[in-house]
Formats: sequence, structure tokens, C-alpha cells
Amino acid sequence: MKCFLCTMCDANQGLRLKKACTCSADTFCDPLDGFYCTNRKKGSCTFAVKHSKCNPGQYIKHAGTGYTDTVCADCIVGTYSNGSLTTCQPHSKCETEGLKEIKPGTMSADAECGKSTPVYLIVGIVGPLVAAIGIPLAYRKFKTPQPRVSSKKLKGDKDLEISNAALLEALAARFDVQDGKLSNTESKINENGLLIVNLLKAVEFSAAENLVTRTSELERYKRRWNL
Repeated sequence: MKCFLCTMCDANQGLRLKKACTCSADTFCDPLDGFYCTNRKKGSCTFAVKHSKCNPGQYIKHAGTGYTDTVCADCIVGTYSNGSLTTCQPHSKCETEGLKEIKPGTMSADAECGKSTPVYLIVGIVGPLVAAIGIPLAYRKFKTPQPRVSSKKLKGDKDLEISNAALLEALAARFDVQDGKLSNTESKINENGLLIVNLLKAVEFSAAENLVTRTSELERYKRRWNL
């Protein structure tokens, strides 16, 4: 009776040892992990290949085994998979999370969400706010005549003329210039905030100047009429 050489389980052929060779039986080989057997002889695997990998946009419908290959399937619209998932995942709904969709989802990638406030919303909020605060406080100073003094009483101080139309036009022109220069919403907010501060400073300075002038006039009136 002739003896045969024992079979070697060659890793280069995707094989590993399952049962060692004996005097009465040949070696038994199994596929390596991540491989599946394509050729068998008397219950032993003689050749194995790697499991197929699913492509992006596909999911693993059936995972590969030692004797079957991986089965892939395409994702449906509105879902995605990078090829390594066992189920396709639905695209994120940015609106429901209070975010804005920056990049729509595809079969292979999720949608990208981010915080982004529209420019028109910032201008729509900041613009009226500046007008509501600045117009009642800021005014264009006109030269006013000296108040007349009669023998009976001092006429009431003449109100300073304020041209709301001119102020609105000036503010509108100011915002037009700034809108052309600002490149993002953050710089718009900073610029508008600086404008409010400057307006308030101008009002404070003008009010203080008017107070000093009127106080001086009152003192002259008192001295003239010996009050």
C-alpha cells in the first residue's frame, strides 16, 4: 500500500488548519476568517477567496460565511450606507433639530447640518432695533436763534428741529454702505452695535452741550431782570 504526502493548508490560498494529518487520514483545511471556500475535496477546503465588500450606497444583506460570499443590496432613496453597515440609515432631518441643511444626503453619506442664521433675518432684526433706539435719541443739530426776552416773562425754549426723514435717509445710506462691506453675519452685528454706541455718545454729548447753553441763558435772564 502506497502512502501519500499530507496536504498543507496554505494561507496564500486562504486556508488554515482544521485537523492535522494522521497515518490514516489527510489534513483537513478550513478557510481563513474573512474568506469563503470555493473548492472542496472530501470535506476539506482546498481553495478560498476573500469575502466581497459592499460598495458605498449598499448595505450588507447577508454576511459572508466560511462557505458563502457576502450578499449586498442597494439602499433606497432617503437612506445611506458606506458599505459596511448591515442596514441603510435614514438621512438626518436638519430642520427637526433646529439646524440648516448645508449638504444634502446621498446614497453613501448622511446629510450635513449646521448652524446658519440667514442674513435677511439678522438685518431684519438689527435694522429696526437700531432705528427704534437711535432715531428718538439721535438728531441733527441746527443752529437756533437766541431766545427773545420780554418784560413779562421768558418765552419757552424753542424745541430743536429734528428731521426724522433726514435721519432715516442717513441711517438707510449707512446700512447700504455697511452691507456692501460686511462679509458675514457676525461682522454685520458688530458693525451695527458700534453704530448704536456712536449714536448714544453723540446724543450724550449734544444733550450736555445744550444743557450748558440753556443754563447760561437762564443765568443771563435772571441777572437782567434781577430775579
